[in-house]
Amino acid sequence: PPAMLLIVWFLSYFLFQRADERTVRAALEQSEARAAELAGKDSLNQQLLEEVQEASAQAYKNARDLAQKAASLEAMQAESAQTLERLQRLQAENEEKAYVDQGLLRVTAAARWLPGQAVDEWARHLLYEATSYAGAAFAALYALEGQELVLTATYAYEGAGQAGARFALGQGLVGQAAQSQAPLVLAANEAGGRLRVRTGLVELAPEMLALHPLRFSGRVVGVLELAALEAMPARALAFLERAAEAIAGGLHAVAAQRQIESLLHQSQERAEQLLAQEEEMRQNIEELEATQEEMRRVQS
Repeated sequence: PPAMLLIVWFLSYFLFQRADERTVRAALEQSEARAAELAGKDSLNQQLLEEVQEASAQAYKNARDLAQKAASLEAMQAESAQTLERLQRLQAENEEKAYVDQGLLRVTAAARWLPGQAVDEWARHLLYEATSYAGAAFAALYALEGQELVLTATYAYEGAGQAGARFALGQGLVGQAAQSQAPLVLAANEAGGRLRVRTGLVELAPEMLALHPLRFSGRVVGVLELAALEAMPARALAFLERAAEAIAGGLHAVAAQRQIESLLHQSQERAEQLLAQEEEMRQNIEELEATQEEMRRVQS
């Protein structure tokens, strides 16, 4: 009947509505649970993000600190390197000064000439001290006489028999060193000479020539010439420049003594001449007196 159909339809609709509500409610609950789950994950992700950001900031800070420490360490290393370089340079300067001072003591003692000492012996010993200490193989000493430089002594030079060789001021390397009043240091091939150094067995050509003017009170009194079989170090050249002063003092003393001896010899000769003249005058006077006495006897 229609009433029954209506009741069935109503019941069916009611049951359908209830089922639909349960489905919707279940769906809502499921959505809420999913939303809660997603919210929890978002919260976890946010926390992880914050932790990552914090770790990144800390890493940046650590990197910056390491960079600052590295820069500080590099600055300390650079300063240490500069300090070490200064210490090494100071040590080298002190060693060079000690070397020069020690050699200067030896040469100064050898350059002290005593009256009565043989000049040749004095000059050879002086050249030996200067040459051996500087590491050279040959040496020659020239003394200024007037306007010429005269070879006075040599050391280990095959031309030692050329004693008395002379150079005018400005002539050759010897004369140029004296005229310029400045040291000349040359490689042997630059000098263009034929210098040879003899040992007991061989004949060698030197690699370096050094000529130092010998000045006393601002005036040149001679020249020191040296030759080495290998390039002399800077400290050896510094030593020779200082040693030249001491050698000049000794050479001046020798020249002064020679001048004194020359003046004394001239004075003695003059005195002898005066004595001879006086004796001659005495004899003339005696002869004149004798003649006058003879004339008086004749007249009487």
